[in-house]
Amino acid sequence: MCRFALLKTTAPTRLQEVLGRFSTMAQASRAPDGDLQGDGWGVTWRQNGAWQRHASLNPVWESRSEFSRLPETDLFLVHARSASFAQGKNNVAFNQPFISGKYAFVFNGLLKGMRYPRPVAGEIGAQKIWSLLQEFLAKDKVETAIEKTTAQLNTYARQVQGLNLGVSDGQRLYVYSQFNGNVDYYTLHASRSSGKIMVSSEPLTGELFNPLEPKKVHVFE
Repeated sequence: MCRFALLKTTAPTRLQEVLGRFSTMAQASRAPDGDLQGDGWGVTWRQNGAWQRHASLNPVWESRSEFSRLPETDLFLVHARSASFAQGKNNVAFNQPFISGKYAFVFNGLLKGMRYPRPVAGEIGAQKIWSLLQEFLAKDKVETAIEKTTAQLNTYARQVQGLNLGVSDGQRLYVYSQFNGNVDYYTLHASRSSGKIMVSSEPLTGELFNPLEPKKVHVFE
């Protein structure tokens, strides 16, 4: 059910320090069913006007030696995976963040009994949600695309246990949070300080985070 974070800064910053704190949080975190967030991780960052990506099947806390090789950036998304089903493990193609064109995307949550009325591209739930969102992004502004996507998912899922999305268009951060129970696990948190905005599944040490209001698209310039 995963952990993620999004970061935007006014000046380029090295990823090593923030990823170190994110990995410590992910290692200590447990999904509502008790699972570790240990089924791989990925990070995407903005460089020369395009998204770059690194992904691994190792737990993020066992990959700290890789952090120092990543460059400076002023915009990135990171995701630590907890696969909901055994058949979704050990495939790096399932690791988020997902990227396409100017957009980058992360998801965590659990939707049960999804009965969408037509086929949607993707092998796992996160890929299908990303595909659906991209259909709306092709014709709508990001806030509207997220609203339409989440409305569709709520219409066709038997139960939405958690539905948290993070999107960047290469300039802004957009996040949406929804949950039915497990408030501590699914509530997103934001930290704003001089020259930096961060949204995270759980607060990271060294910064003041505040919970975000659920069922609302939050936009961070």
